[in-house]
Parts: sequence; structure tokens; C-alpha cells
Amino acid sequence: SYGLIFKGQYTQLLGKSNAMSLLLDGGSGERRINATWSHLFSAHQRIKFSAERLWQRMSFDFDSGKDQEWIGQNAFGSSYQYLFPKGWLSDLHVAAFYSKRTVKIYRAVIFIKVALIMKTSDTLPVVQIRV
Repeated sequence: SYGLIFKGQYTQLLGKSNAMSLLLDGGSGERRINATWSHLFSAHQRIKFSAERLWQRMSFDFDSGKDQEWIGQNAFGSSYQYLFPKGWLSDLHVAAFYSKRTVKIYRAVIFIKVALIMKTSDTLPVVQIRV
């Protein structure tokens, strides 16, 4: 259990086409900082980049006894969204994320997602690739 977690977020519009956001959260078992920048290319196209650092106090149950340790993780992501002006499709969303824990036994994870979103907010089949 990570206990009660408090969250704060600040978002600022930077001109007509850019925005940034800073998110902080923390509690007795979790700490997180996230920064995001987004750019609007046109009324139908947008892109977003994010970077995050997460720490969690993890519990381990070994034969020799229980232990708790703070484990950190870095993550980076980007996404592109195209909004369809007409028709039954709402948007095409393509995203890629990279995540790596600071513990040597875990390997990096790369996650790619492609989704078509219908106007009713239902998602068509999503293609996901994990490397």
C-alpha cells in the first residue's frame, strides 16, 4: 500500500500553440514529478512530450525476512494525435513510451500504442507492441 497520496499540478498556456504542465505527487510510499510540453500544429494535429521520475517504497518478502526499499523509475513519452473533422472516427492517436527502473534486475520497457477513436468515445481495436 502506498498510503494517502497528495497531488498538485500547474498548467500554463504558452502563446496560442504551446502549453506546459508540471505535476507533483507524494505520500508515505510514493513520490512523482512529471513535466509535459505540448504543441498544437493546427486545429487537427497536436503533439505532446513528457518526462517523469517516480519513486515507490516497495515491500519484499524474502526467506530471511521482510524488507522495504525505495525503487525509482524514469519514463519518457511522446504522442501524436490527428482529429478527424468529419465522419464516424474522432481521432488517430499514436504514442510511444520508454520506461526504465533504476534497479539492475529490470530491463527497459518500450511501449508503442496506436488507437482509432470513434466519435462515441468507444475505442476500436488498439494495436500495442511491447519490446
